[in-house]
Amino acid sequence: MQYEVKTVKKIGVNGYDNEMNNTIKAMAANGWNVQQIIGSADQGFLILFAKEE
Repeated sequence: MQYEVKTVKKIGVNGYDNEMNNTIKAMAANGWNVQQIIGSADQGFLILFAKEE
């Protein structure tokens, strides 16, 4: 199992939504699955991805 973490920082109004969606879609296209999303709107988010080898 492989793991990768991506960080998402706020960029303007609704910045999280766009960046999170784009990040998740790009990773999913390469076979990665979201395992967990951690964080808050004030601090930003970490997205943990996992992929079967």
